Amino acid sequence: MTTLTTVAVGEQGITGDSQLRSNGFTAADRRSYSALFVMDHFLSRKRVDRLFPNWRTGVQARMLQSIRQHGEGRAVPLPRVRNLDRKTFMKEFVAKSHPVVFEGAAKDWECCRKWTFEWIREKYGDDDVYLVDHAAADRNSLPAESEHLTLANLIDGIDHGSMKYARFHPLLQRHPELRDDIDQAWLTAHLTNPRTSWARFYTLFLGGKGTDTAIHCAPNENIFVQVHGRKKWRLYPMDHMAIFDPPANRSVYKFTYYRTDQPEDDRFPMSRHMDWYETELHAGDVLYNPPYYWHHVSNPVSSIGVGCRWSNLRTTWIASPLLATLELFNTDPNVIKGALMAMKDFNSVLAQSRNSSLIRD
Repeated sequence: MTTLTTVAVGEQGITGDSQLRSNGFTAADRRSYSALFVMDHFLSRKRVDRLFPNWRTGVQARMLQSIRQHGEGRAVPLPRVRNLDRKTFMKEFVAKSHPVVFEGAAKDWECCRKWTFEWIREKYGDDDVYLVDHAAADRNSLPAESEHLTLANLIDGIDHGSMKYARFHPLLQRHPELRDDIDQAWLTAHLTNPRTSWARFYTLFLGGKGTDTAIHCAPNENIFVQVHGRKKWRLYPMDHMAIFDPPANRSVYKFTYYRTDQPEDDRFPMSRHMDWYETELHAGDVLYNPPYYWHHVSNPVSSIGVGCRWSNLRTTWIASPLLATLELFNTDPNVIKGALMAMKDFNSVLAQSRNSSLIRD
C-alpha cells in the first residue's frame, strides 16, 4: 500500500521520489505512434492496419523493449501541498501540466459541512440521473447501454449495495444555488485563465463503495473537490498514452480498455513497467488535474465529489499538441456541439463516444 506524504514545493520544484521515471521511448517511436493515432482518427484503426500491417506491431515492440528496462512499475505519491500561493501553483504545476492535491483546502466550505447522501436525497431526490455504460471499459456495468432513474432511487440503491454510480451528473448546472456552497473566491483564484471562467461547468460524482470510473482523460482543466467520504486516484501522464493504446474515438472523452483491476498483460504488456501517481482524497481535499492527464478513480467507501471544469487553450496545447489539434476534427460529437452538450450533461457526450463509428469499424 502506498504511503501518502506531504511535500514542500520550492525552488527545486518536483524532484526525487515525487517524479515518475521516463518511459524511455525514442523520439522516432513517439512520432510513429502519433502518426498512427492521427491516421486512426481519420481512417479507423482497422483500415490503417490493413494499409500498414506491420507498422503498429513494430512500434509497440520497440516501445516495450525501451520500458522493460524499468523493471516493475511503481506507485509514486502525488504531491500534496498546503497554503500554496498562485505564483508557485502556476509555475510548478500548471506550467508543467502536473496534478497536485491541496490538502484540506475545502474542509470549511459549506459543501463539506452539509452535503450528505441523506441531504441530497431530501433536497434533490426527484432529479433525473442519466447513467451510461461504457461496455468493456467499465466495472460498474449496466444491463443496457444507458438508464434513467432519480437521485432518490440511486441513493436508496447505494444503501442496499447497488453499484450504480452517478458520474458527471449536472446537479450544480441544474441547481446553481449549490455553487454557493463552493468557495467561489478560492476557485477563481486558482483558475489558470480567468478570461475563460465563463465556460466553467460542474459535475457531481455520487456512488457507493466499490464503484469506479475507468481510465480516461479530457481537454478540460479540473479542480476536483472531495465533499464526502474518500476517493482513490491513480494518475498517468500523457507519455503513457501509447501504453494504454486508446481508441481514436473522435470525442473529447478519451478512454482506454486497460483496467487497473484486470491489467491484461498480454494485451497491454507495457503496463506492468509503467510508473503512476497515486493519492487518496479525504473530505475537504482538492485536486488539480490538468488537461489530458489520464486517471482512474475508485471509491473505497461511499463518496460524493464535485469536478469544477473549464477550458484553457494554452494549457490544453501544453498538455498535448496532438490531442488538442485533433479535437478540431471530432465528430462524436464535434468540438462546438461537444462543449454545449458537456455544459448541459456530460453523460450525453459519453453516450455518443461509446457508439463512435471508429470504435465499431
